[in-house]
Amino acid sequence: MNLKNKVFILTGIILISFGFKQNLSISPKIPVNIPAGKIDTVGGDKVIVSSEVTPEYPGGIQALMMDLAINTKYPSEARRLNIQGKVFINFIIEKDGSISNIKVIRGGDLGGGLPEAAIKSVSMLKTFKPATQNNVPVRSSYNVPISFSLAGK
Repeated sequence: MNLKNKVFILTGIILISFGFKQNLSISPKIPVNIPAGKIDTVGGDKVIVSSEVTPEYPGGIQALMMDLAINTKYPSEARRLNIQGKVFINFIIEKDGSISNIKVIRGGDLGGGLPEAAIKSVSMLKTFKPATQNNVPVRSSYNVPISFSLAGK
C-alpha cells in the first residue's frame, strides 16, 4: 500500500473514531447511557461493557489509530473491484490486556477481503492496559471502525 492510501485510511479512522466512545456498542439495540459495571457474557465468561476505568492502548487513541493504519493492508481484490467502505470491529480486551473474540459487527457484507483485512489489522495490535472495575482488571468490550478508501481512483 502506498503512502497516499495509508494517509487516507488513517484520516478516515481518526475522523470516525471521534464519533465513537470506547466500550460503547454502535448497535442501536444497546442504549448509549450504560452504567459503569454493566456486564455481558461472551463465550460463557463475563465481559464489562462499560467499566469505571476504560482500557488504554499504549500511547493513547492516536497510537491505536496509527497502528491500525499501519497494520491495515488494502486487499488487491477490493482495489481491483473498487470496493470501499467502513468495517466496524468489536473485540474483547482480556484481564491481561490481550485481544480476543475479534468479530465484524458492521460492514461484513462489503466483500473483496475488506472485513478480513480489518480483522487481521486488529489482531496485530499491541497489548492494552486492561479496564478495571473496583481496581480489579476485567474483561471489556471494545469497538473500532476501519475505513477503506481508494482516493484518486
